[in-house]
Amino acid sequence: MKNKNILVYGTGISGVAAVRGLNKLNNNIYLYDDNKSIDEINRIDEIKDIKFSFLNRIEDVNLDNIDIVIKSPSVPLNSRLILKALKKNIPVLSDLEIAFRLTDKDLIVITGTNGKTTTTALTHKIMIDNGIDAGLTGNIGSGILEDILEEKEIYVVEASSYQLASTYKLKPKVAVITNITPDHLNWHGSFDNYFNSKINISRNQDSKDYSVLNFEDRIIRDNIDKVKSNIIFFSSKNQLNEGIFIKDEKIVYKSKESTKDIIELKKINIPGDHNIENVMAAIGVAIALDLSMDKVRNSIIDFKGVEHRLELVESSIKNVKFYNDSKGTNPDSTIKAVEALKENIIIILGGYDKDSNFDALIENFKTKVKYAVVLGETRNKIAKTLDAYNFTNYKIVDSLEEAVKEAYNNSKLGYKILLSPACASWDMYNSFEERGTHFKNIIKKLEKED
Repeated sequence: MKNKNILVYGTGISGVAAVRGLNKLNNNIYLYDDNKSIDEINRIDEIKDIKFSFLNRIEDVNLDNIDIVIKSPSVPLNSRLILKALKKNIPVLSDLEIAFRLTDKDLIVITGTNGKTTTTALTHKIMIDNGIDAGLTGNIGSGILEDILEEKEIYVVEASSYQLASTYKLKPKVAVITNITPDHLNWHGSFDNYFNSKINISRNQDSKDYSVLNFEDRIIRDNIDKVKSNIIFFSSKNQLNEGIFIKDEKIVYKSKESTKDIIELKKINIPGDHNIENVMAAIGVAIALDLSMDKVRNSIIDFKGVEHRLELVESSIKNVKFYNDSKGTNPDSTIKAVEALKENIIIILGGYDKDSNFDALIENFKTKVKYAVVLGETRNKIAKTLDAYNFTNYKIVDSLEEAVKEAYNNSKLGYKILLSPACASWDMYNSFEERGTHFKNIIKKLEKED
């Protein structure tokens, strides 16, 4: 993909990486962002030395000489500019789709409503520990369109539904779906659209490829006819005729020929039943690639999780523990965090409204959650749900600083203060990473005051 006229729509992490990567291939870059002026764009250090044409207003965008539009993941498919491009039969693609077309290396692509970051990070560690020069990219940290130009043996990619919705030729060597529950419905428009974006991950696979799938996810099982690759199921609740499951407090893998013990559950160092499923998914990738199970076992034992995902925050305050689960951006994810911590929880909830329903989350509190602190755009919606379930032990606040202090002032010895908002961060922060980092900085300040 060289010497093309490419419009990059959006200047977040993926958009900036697209500008940098496509510039290296001598493409003519046009740049547009709904929310940034030319002055703001010029302050982005990563692209200040790159030649591009900035389009200040949507009215300024002339698509007559544009070959491809690459949209940032969060840009909705029904935006004016996207609809205008599609009407002119200009391809609108995600950075993930372009990356696939740019490389001849195999991709391991991991998606799911929850668990994809942990699964991606662990899978990458397993690759590295097996001596494979694997790239780590996608929706986890850095942008794929710059990373894909590095010379790696294989790429481990975290993929969001936003990215997968605009893929057409993507064909991973191994596709992983950790689970599918309702999320981002305001963006996708319906659960069917959301599900179809996820299942895009395996649409072009064939008998030479693998799909690692959660057997416990009924919607995946009901649509298994759409998967044409070799399937490796994993299950946390059922013993399978073939696949990865739990037996005698161990994760085992049963093939047609034999049953092998992989790892004892007690040796897994990330908390929660949901993380057992994430470990199983990573094992599924290792099986698909025929990796050494001894090395896989050692990688799992050594893995301590990822930042902002049920992360135990180091603190000199010893009477309570603080957990940073800022990546808990939907109710199902927060349910899993609550179930992992089990009891004596003070939870901090709320953020950007993705049209989520909070009933199942609040119903799950029961004896586990002692107190809730609610903030953000969804504060009144969550408070209404708390009231509906007669959970009156909560307070609405205006900031994360106030939320942490309120949580701490209502804690007792042995309590766990959990930031797991069940919402995206975009009403108050640019990203869940920024929100989680702020949470940890507030705890450092609290240490000095304590």
